[in-house]
Amino acid sequence: GASRCTEVCTREKTSSVKLDSCANAQCIRTSAMLRGGYSPHLSPSQLSANAKTPMQFEHDERAQAPDKRRLPWFRAEPFGAWVRFDDRTLAAVDHGLAERLGIPSINTSPPRCASGPLEAHLSVTARCFAPCTDCYLDAKPDGFMPSHDELRRRVSALRDLGVSTVAFGGGEPLLRDDLGKLAAFARSLGLVPVMTTSGFGLSDARVDELRAFAQINVSHDGVGGAYADVRGFDGSRAADRAMELLSRAG
Repeated sequence: GASRCTEVCTREKTSSVKLDSCANAQCIRTSAMLRGGYSPHLSPSQLSANAKTPMQFEHDERAQAPDKRRLPWFRAEPFGAWVRFDDRTLAAVDHGLAERLGIPSINTSPPRCASGPLEAHLSVTARCFAPCTDCYLDAKPDGFMPSHDELRRRVSALRDLGVSTVAFGGGEPLLRDDLGKLAAFARSLGLVPVMTTSGFGLSDARVDELRAFAQINVSHDGVGGAYADVRGFDGSRAADRAMELLSRAG
């Protein structure tokens, strides 16, 4: 039964694969605790029975201590909550399971929709040297480059809105030499940083600098001339090499 499964999973500290296969709330909680990680959480003082705005998140430094680990991230919602168990697993749970996971509830009548976006895209530069013919940002070699401090403020603002994932884009993000630091900062706030790049300028050294990213996407429009047909120039070789570097680095 569920109670026996809870005892076995908790006592034997079985693998996350087994824990993930169990729907018991305590197993889900144990799985998150065994993983550890960053743990933004809702402060009780920020909650009320008739809250009408997205809750602000705080980062609890104590959460990384072995005996203080919590769910990596959650956001209370009128329907229950969004819960993130790791970089790849985001789930919507109802009030019953949210309560069993220790997530304070937001009571609204009638129930409202989700309080805000789960993922936000952040343009870290309007600078790019690729001559794409249909760039949605109209990026240029001398495009605007926001300061490091400004981008930190924007990332913090997204965290305060309850965002879970922040997607860094451009322009060409690799033109920033502080990209790894920005990703690490996002991590420190409990966000999951991802990035999209053309691959131009990627090297083994840059790959190592970017390990704070949960995912790096390489834009590639196809083989057999498809890349050039879409973008007006052929950058497929650079994209292929970038994917090879990322794959090799794991």
